[in-house]
Amino acid sequence: MAVSNRAKLPLLFSALTGLCVLGLETWVLLGLMRLSAEIWQILCASVFALIVCAVWFRGFLRSVQILSRYAQEEKALPKAKADLEALARDVEAGNWNRQNLQASTPLLDKRLTRVCKELRRGAPLLPGELSASEDHFPLPEREIRNYREIALQVGIAGAVFSILIALGQPHVTSERLLAQAGPALAGGLAAVIANIGLRLCYRAVQDEQAVLAAQVDEAVSDGFVSTLPTIVTSPEERVAAATRDLALHATATLEAQ
Repeated sequence: MAVSNRAKLPLLFSALTGLCVLGLETWVLLGLMRLSAEIWQILCASVFALIVCAVWFRGFLRSVQILSRYAQEEKALPKAKADLEALARDVEAGNWNRQNLQASTPLLDKRLTRVCKELRRGAPLLPGELSASEDHFPLPEREIRNYREIALQVGIAGAVFSILIALGQPHVTSERLLAQAGPALAGGLAAVIANIGLRLCYRAVQDEQAVLAAQVDEAVSDGFVSTLPTIVTSPEERVAAATRDLALHATATLEAQ
């Protein structure tokens, strides 16, 4: 899955944070084993560690998939110019029924659907006056944000749970409590690092969305709206044309009488 060069550096740093998370969680489990902790305590810590690592990996993988899809659409936009011009000719002829342009340009198709609806409602729509199209994203960054929150909350819950278990052990000494607090806090630190890695992915997705949205609006403006006559894009022109047609019809009717 290819992503744009802009997103490669954040993904690289996010991958490094993932390795740090894996290393810390491994250190946590080995530390509990060295302290001869209860088997169920080690199992519980393993479950929390597995969830944090799995959530980070899922968030990272989804980020790569989303960024790859954005890069694919960005590459396909120049090829859609001819399709946009053909669609403009159909709209000029009064044919508003259209087929999707390409499977690789979902945001462009959604943007065109909204533009056509605005034109049919009579909204003014001239080149350079398109509203931002970020609202047409399916908000995949919300999914990455959820992974961030889950990883952080699960890691903190695991750290607190480990400390509470250590406090609840019979005849616990201060030395043993401090010894078991180390792995617990390391598990919480791993969750914080996982959150940082997913935050990098989240920011990369947002940046690519902004770039793609601007390119889609530019493609729609240059390849579709700019080729339409003003009678289609301007309500004033449509009213004036309708007024002229009505006047000509009335004149013809009076002459016939």
